[in-house]
Amino acid sequence: MILSYSVFGQTKSDTITVKSSFGVCKIYQSGRQITLAQLATAVQSNDLAYKQVKKAQSTNVFSTIIGGAGAIMIGYPLGTSVAGGKANWTMFGIGVGLTIISFPIINKCIKQVHSSVDIYYDGLKKKSQPTTEFKLGLSGNGMTIAMSF
Repeated sequence: MILSYSVFGQTKSDTITVKSSFGVCKIYQSGRQITLAQLATAVQSNDLAYKQVKKAQSTNVFSTIIGGAGAIMIGYPLGTSVAGGKANWTMFGIGVGLTIISFPIINKCIKQVHSSVDIYYDGLKKKSQPTTEFKLGLSGNGMTIAMSF
């Protein structure tokens, strides 16, 4: 006699999913898009997942600052050039460099978000796994079946 089952507290419509492509990360819960802060609240019950989301938030802020500075340093010389002024092409080059540097940083953030969701669901699976155990044995009166949980 073998009995096995799985119990999960999440339903399909209740799950958290992460979709990412070309440096853009979208997080969905119950079919609606949520922010990193809302993800942190959702996974707060799992310390490891929560810490990973916090790292993702820090990485996202850093990437936004670097990418934003790069965009400004690209846009200002281009605007000056279009307006007929003398553009600072050194600033433009530095801006391009900063923008390029921001791509691996945002990809790291996306990996951290995926990791936090994976850690969260791994924790749910461990909590919900049954610990039911059956033992067959012999006693003085015959055969015994012991079930522990």
